[in-house]
Amino acid sequence: MYVLLVEPDPELASYLKKGLGEEGFSVSHLSSALEVEALLSIKDSPNPYVILLSSGVMHSRKFLVLDLIKSRYEDVPVIVLTGKNDSHEK
Repeated sequence: MYVLLVEPDPELASYLKKGLGEEGFSVSHLSSALEVEALLSIKDSPNPYVILLSSGVMHSRKFLVLDLIKSRYEDVPVIVLTGKNDSHEK
């Protein structure tokens, strides 16, 4: 199964890719909102099983990234990754 990981921190992305790969997932990593926009412009890109979206990337364009993702992959679940402790931020 194919997982799309959108994470700007290269160290965290590497850790997540390794762990998901060990569980049998194929992982594509994007590190910015611009890379997400570029991927979405490719008409024949495969649909991921799930999208892991860093809250840092999501907030970089006022939730526009999440809106773009859901407009293309409306039936694909999106899990937002956050390191925030404040429940209001989550």
